[in-house]
Amino acid sequence: MFNLHLPTLTLAYISVFWLLTIGVLLIGWQFNQYKDIKLWGLACLLISTGTSVYNIGNVTETSGLVWIGTTAAICSHILVWLGTKSFVGKPLSWRTASLAALLGVGVYTLILANHIPLALRITWYCAFYVAMHLAVLILIVESPERKRIGFKLYASVLLLLLILYGLRAYFAFDTPMKNTGLSQRYIAVYYLILLTSSPA
Repeated sequence: MFNLHLPTLTLAYISVFWLLTIGVLLIGWQFNQYKDIKLWGLACLLISTGTSVYNIGNVTETSGLVWIGTTAAICSHILVWLGTKSFVGKPLSWRTASLAALLGVGVYTLILANHIPLALRITWYCAFYVAMHLAVLILIVESPERKRIGFKLYASVLLLLLILYGLRAYFAFDTPMKNTGLSQRYIAVYYLILLTSSPA
């Protein structure tokens, strides 16, 4: 189909993630009263760290680092949901967030420990991410401010991510189950997801 220079792409998106993370954290520090920005900043910090660690784990074939990276990504999605609740003026649900984190990390740990095929592993965390994005989208759609341009843009990005996560899971099965590699189409969608979700 086409060739991707993965080391260059990986370095590029990790750099973008870290720059955005620093930007969001600085904004949160300057506007201390906005809890949503702080939560989103922490989410960016987790996803930036998790993505970096995950890729190191993949390159070195260290399952522990892959687990840490994925765990950070799972928790970052939950923080995005909490940040959105704060953004639309709803009380934060720390108990629900903790249960979601335990479910996501717990199931992923069992999948990783039992050496479940890569495609099924990808399908699991895609399903988890879709559930979290749907929860965020519901908050946006139910908000009285939903007609504002910023809310519409946020909802559009979420809809795009839902489609991309579906494609990510679908293309994960392009490769035979016994193979640990992934198709070019899967990798292309993976990078699109990262580029799309990085502003969050």
